[in-house]
Amino acid sequence: MVVVSSKSQDKQTTMKLIITLLSSMLFLGFAQAEEGKKGKAKPEKADEAKAEKKISKEDFLKKAKDAEKGAKQFAKMDKNSDGFLTGDELKKPEHKKDKPAKPEKEAPKQ
Repeated sequence: MVVVSSKSQDKQTTMKLIITLLSSMLFLGFAQAEEGKKGKAKPEKADEAKAEKKISKEDFLKKAKDAEKGAKQFAKMDKNSDGFLTGDELKKPEHKKDKPAKPEKEAPKQ
């Protein structure tokens, strides 16, 4: 029979615990990497719009004060008529070149 001192036994227990924790962390890291390779499941339509940074007509109309005006505005903005507003469609239109630039106010002379 082998007699093990309490200090030696504590060290063994600590080492086993550390090895177990490190192994678990390593396993979880591999599991997450594999999940990332597989890709995410396709989100629902509303979630898909958020994931792709699109605004659906439904979401747009929720924030509109007047639904009829909002629908007309959405139709104008939705250039490809896909039912979503994307980054390109949300960009502010460039100012017309016909308009003269606003003159800067001159500081009052003293």
